[in-house]
Amino acid sequence: MRHLANCLLPLAVIAACTPKKLPTPSPHDAASREEVLLTSHDLAPGRHCRIVDPAVPLPNVTAVLDTAAMPEYLRQAGVAADTGYAVFSLRYDSTGGPVRARLIDATFADSLTGQLELAVASGIVPRAEGSRLAARLRIDLAPAPTYRLGRSEYCEPEILLRRVGTNPRLIAEPRGPSASRSVTVYKYEVAVSPRGNIESLRFISPIDGELESDLRTSLIGQQWQPALDDGAPVAAHATKTISLEMRVERRTVEGP
Repeated sequence: MRHLANCLLPLAVIAACTPKKLPTPSPHDAASREEVLLTSHDLAPGRHCRIVDPAVPLPNVTAVLDTAAMPEYLRQAGVAADTGYAVFSLRYDSTGGPVRARLIDATFADSLTGQLELAVASGIVPRAEGSRLAARLRIDLAPAPTYRLGRSEYCEPEILLRRVGTNPRLIAEPRGPSASRSVTVYKYEVAVSPRGNIESLRFISPIDGELESDLRTSLIGQQWQPALDDGAPVAAHATKTISLEMRVERRTVEGP
């Protein structure tokens, strides 16, 4: 009599999230959101988001906005209201130049969006070389408007469908008792487009070529929620893991 060890193909393929640790998650209650993010409105409901650069001190608002000239810029843009607020997402690149002043929340009609953005763009001032900045600017209109800087928010891309689609090459029905089982975890990285599609995928962990091809076919078709930068979909990379279970079946068979 002799023993045969039959290695089954993976019984299940499940994509497991391995999100990065969020050192400062975005607050959920309205009062805290308004204090930190300058608006009580959640621009990404249901998402796992974090505060951008929470440990970096924010500059004085006059370092990014010509507050003395803003009332005139607002008048020239046709913004005559003296109540309400507007919140903008600001970005400065490594040269200290402003690259974004996008309206993300306001109590004004949508028809005023262009005029508000034009007024703020006129009032934004450059910063010193190397002064990269991610922040939010809030303008509260009044006979004497007030201006505040707050934090920005970033949401990592997330898989919409956790379970990889069935692939007959990766699934096998168990036959008989399992003598042992093992789980192998493979790490992979994806580039996710602003539309939530996977643009590229690479395995970080060593993996057999044939198995890699099968897993790539299953994973590449997954739909994701794109990353959000202050509520706007952006391209991003994400690192995840996939776990494959292997069972080894031992059966006793009669020898010749």
